[in-house]
Amino acid sequence: MRVCLFLALIAILTASDLIAQQRLEPEVSQIENDDLYLTEEQEIILQLMEERGLDPEKVTFEGVDVIYDGDMYFHKSVLLLEKELKDCSHSKQRRYANLVLNENVKDIRIQIDSTVSSAWVSAISDALQAYRDLPSCSINFYVVENSPDVVITEKWLGWMRYGYAYGPVNGMPGTNVFVGKYARLNHSERVFTVVHELGHIVGMAHTDDANHTLIRSTPESDENSVFNSAQGTWNGFSYWDVNALRWLYPDVEK
Repeated sequence: MRVCLFLALIAILTASDLIAQQRLEPEVSQIENDDLYLTEEQEIILQLMEERGLDPEKVTFEGVDVIYDGDMYFHKSVLLLEKELKDCSHSKQRRYANLVLNENVKDIRIQIDSTVSSAWVSAISDALQAYRDLPSCSINFYVVENSPDVVITEKWLGWMRYGYAYGPVNGMPGTNVFVGKYARLNHSERVFTVVHELGHIVGMAHTDDANHTLIRSTPESDENSVFNSAQGTWNGFSYWDVNALRWLYPDVEK
């Protein structure tokens, strides 16, 4: 009888101890940023947020969203893309000090002036499409007849000058692109010129010009870049051109 009572007492004490432990140990889903429960992706994101000057303790994760201080939302894929680009290289390409605000770069209205010849119009069309086809990049140009953000005009620039453009101001793209009248260029060279100048209006500087701001995770030199200062033939954006544009204007939904 005493043995039975003793065994019953041990069972009661053991059950009580287990219940106490369960109360002390929270469910994994309740833990926000405990190092024991973070995934590798979450650890990377917390590190990036800290590098931005944000307090990692204020970061929580909810599906594909990264939430800071309760009301600032970041898409996880954008932050991981930032990490990917950061690790690609130790050196940089170039941009202007001013950039286009994200809400403005998604819908840049282009007006093609009546001065522009059919040869240039065809090149402009292909250049605009090249930007639309950029993966994970929010830059979007489309042609309008009225109320443009940017006007493309053809005028005499000299025999050896084929185009120039204004850079961004006050969060808006540069207002004008000029292409050369009487330019002795084939279609591929004209597309190259327009792509190059459109890059300037969203803040891309010459890749081979050391006087402008460096873009993280891109090389200091890229002979295939469309943003080099020399005239070239259009063969598509270089690998580093794409990375630079995605870095400045990411869009995970595209």
